[in-house]
This record gives sequence, structure tokens and C-alpha cells, in this order.
Amino acid sequence: MKGTYIVSGYKGIMPLDLTHVDPKYHKDLINQHSDDIRDYKIYQNSLKPELQYDNSIQRVLNMLERDKQINQKRNHEYLLKKHQEYMRSIRSRL
Repeated sequence: MKGTYIVSGYKGIMPLDLTHVDPKYHKDLINQHSDDIRDYKIYQNSLKPELQYDNSIQRVLNMLERDKQINQKRNHEYLLKKHQEYMRSIRSRL
């Protein structure tokens, strides 16, 4: 079995997987992929900053990170409370 052949993408353009594509088509597909990336960059530069992929995606990633931190803190507080309740119940039995 031959190895994988993946051409990297760019931000909003996914990588191009040529693993199971006949090698005679590779050059044309890579050229098309490069053209798509170039067109994507031109299009992104034509948008208002708040509509550009980088800015909108980064905002969402920041929101997800903040949500993750809030959930971790909430879980930590919950576990701490349960541990304290458990320790109180053990002490009361002694």
C-alpha cells in the first residue's frame, strides 16, 4: 500500500488528498488547488475585517475557550463541594 499524498490547505481551504488519485492528474489538481487558495486570499482581502475568516473564526475559538474554562471551573467547584460533603459525612461517623 502506498503512502498518503496530501497537499496542505490554507485556513478556509481544506487540504487536498491525492492519495487515491491517478498520478497523471496530480499536476492539474495541485495547480487548481493553488488557484483556489490564491482566489480565496483575494476574496478574503476584499471583505470587511469583521467578516474575514480569521476574525470570525478567532472570535468563535475565543468563545469556545472561554466556555471550556467556565465549565472546568464549574466542574472543579462541583467536585470540591462533593469532596467536602464526603469528608463531613466521614467525620460525623467518627
